[in-house]
Amino acid sequence: LESAMAAASPWLSALLVLLQCVAHTAGLANTAASAYARPQKCARSPCSHASSLILAVQSQAHAVHTLSMRPMLQSQCAAAPGRLAAVRMLAEDPDPSEDNYYRTLGISEDASYDEIMDAYIALTETYSEDAKRLAAVEKAKEAILDTRLRQRMSGALSPKVADSPFDDKPVKRTPPWVIAARIYKKMARLPPRKLALQIFAIMGTLLAATWLSPRSAGTCLLINTLAGFGYLYNNGLPEVPKDDYGQIGEIRPMQPRPMALAVGITSSIWFAGYFQARRMIALMLVPQWLPEIVLRTTLISLGLIFTALFVKVHDVFD
Repeated sequence: LESAMAAASPWLSALLVLLQCVAHTAGLANTAASAYARPQKCARSPCSHASSLILAVQSQAHAVHTLSMRPMLQSQCAAAPGRLAAVRMLAEDPDPSEDNYYRTLGISEDASYDEIMDAYIALTETYSEDAKRLAAVEKAKEAILDTRLRQRMSGALSPKVADSPFDDKPVKRTPPWVIAARIYKKMARLPPRKLALQIFAIMGTLLAATWLSPRSAGTCLLINTLAGFGYLYNNGLPEVPKDDYGQIGEIRPMQPRPMALAVGITSSIWFAGYFQARRMIALMLVPQWLPEIVLRTTLISLGLIFTALFVKVHDVFD
């Protein structure tokens, strides 16, 4: 049946054309008659008969055309998956347009030079066997770097240290005498009168006892060393609050860095006094009747008294 209707399709088309011509001629005649005569009422004019016949023939022809085109439509639907795959591959290919270079490398528009090169190296390793993809990645990288260079030369792009090592700013070096002046301002201070009297009363008395009783020089040196270290560490700190009975009402936590600095200064003074006393005895710069332990205690105690009066270690680390 389908083949018979497909064979009759040309004849139906010719008949459709003939009926269209007849309808057109009847329409013209009806228009001319209505211009010179009064229109008469009728149930159905020849023009309406022709129009109905034309519509019926058109519907039949459309059905025949649909049946004849069914094999072609089936073949096109069978070929559709291949076309969709081709479109998908085309969509997956990187677009070489300028707006898509960053998307090709998978980076943002504000990416740094290191990020651009890392993305480029990673993509070249991933698509090492795809020449088309490698060419697109190479083109995207060159286009982005050329754009960055033009912006840098025109001043539109501010330099970043991460983009190029040539953008490193020169290091501003502070002269050593400036650093020494800053440390001196933080460490040196004039002692209060009460603190000075207390230091001289304790450490000065022990030093005088060393000369009066040389046998007690070792004990006096030990006490002066501990006292000098304590004054040095607590110098510059507010006074510890006490209750009505004179008992300390607060325990301060130990600060590691000021403690280490105080230990270093005290140790330096102790060893400097020890070796200087031996040197003076060896060179016979002092009387022979003066014991070395007394000279050693004197030099170390004087150094500790000086640091306890004028040196503070806490403000250095502020």
